[in-house]
Amino acid sequence: MTKQTAEIDQLYGGVNTFTGIPMQQTWTAIYALNRFIQNEPDLVRIVDLGSGYGGLTLFFGMCMKNRGGKVLSMDLMNLYFNPVGLVTFRKIDIFTPEAIALVKKFLKAGGKNLIFCDNGNKPKELDTYGKLLKGGDFIMAHDYKTEIMEEEVEIVAQKYGLEFYEQELFGGNTHIVSLKKVGK
Repeated sequence: MTKQTAEIDQLYGGVNTFTGIPMQQTWTAIYALNRFIQNEPDLVRIVDLGSGYGGLTLFFGMCMKNRGGKVLSMDLMNLYFNPVGLVTFRKIDIFTPEAIALVKKFLKAGGKNLIFCDNGNKPKELDTYGKLLKGGDFIMAHDYKTEIMEEEVEIVAQKYGLEFYEQELFGGNTHIVSLKKVGK
């Protein structure tokens, strides 16, 4: 256990790690995300809003590296690992016009995109970034039914033409809601 992981473990009474890097997701969530990524071969870009300690960011980076994809991760705290070669990391408030423009530019290329919302205000993240999706893109939010409720998700889904997607995969204790943009 690294010094950083031990400190977090002491603070929070236990922590999951991915290759020794702390993460705030359950192993069930990692399994579901891995299955989702495997089932979406055209997924080539992931935006990770709220990197936290970086365990999930590292997981996303490794998944995308294997298929020649890219990951953009943003948070106000530093990652616990050096993302060079795996992830483009920006220490930035995700609600600033600069951050939104950065994501918009990142999503422009072909292929499918995933935006993973796990910062601190999931309803606002879903609303702010849901409008940037093109047909076939995905958006997910962690802490579903605790920090973001079904009614809030449904409002954003209706507003931006999103449908619940693969929710049977993300049931149980993944605490993730998954949406897909329909149409163009």
